[in-house]
Amino acid sequence: SATPTDSATKTEYFDVFGDMYTSSLKNFMNAKTDQVASYNNVVYACLTCHTMHCPGPVSRIKKLLIER
Repeated sequence: SATPTDSATKTEYFDVFGDMYTSSLKNFMNAKTDQVASYNNVVYACLTCHTMHCPGPVSRIKKLLIER
């Protein structure tokens, strides 16, 4: 049910990225080991989408990554 801020940026990939984000979030919530990697995968899912749609927050999203 997600909608882009600017509907003109919605391409056929918008739903694919949304599904990828949801999947990575579920994996993170169910992670028994290496939760840092699972968390970073959620952040990478955000970055992947925001590279294509609304790139403005990319620099802020990168700050969410946990360095190892």
